Amino acid sequence: MRKNDALLFSCEPYSDGEGRIARAADPRGGVKGIMVPVGSELAAREFGFAENVSHRFFCKEENPHLLAGNMMRYDGRDYTIVHVADYGRIKVVHLNTLIGRKNVRSVTQNLRY
Repeated sequence: MRKNDALLFSCEPYSDGEGRIARAADPRGGVKGIMVPVGSELAAREFGFAENVSHRFFCKEENPHLLAGNMMRYDGRDYTIVHVADYGRIKVVHLNTLIGRKNVRSVTQNLRY
């Protein structure tokens, strides 16, 4: 396997002109690493996650924007960062493909009066 580039985006909430909460994805740099698909059942069994995890990204680089809740773009597909495990020199980033899930939750919460 060879390392590929991944772009990191921070998701900043803002209020649009009609008062709805939306999120803007601002580019925050990139990291090189290897993406490996993983099933949610395997992630739950091995790591104790109750989240939907579809991929793991292994990297050696330090980046302050490698945080849960931010977004990563790898090979033209967008992923939400669920968890970042730091093992010294190696970081394992757990990702899922549910982009904007927090945005959907905030919209449904706003619809409840």
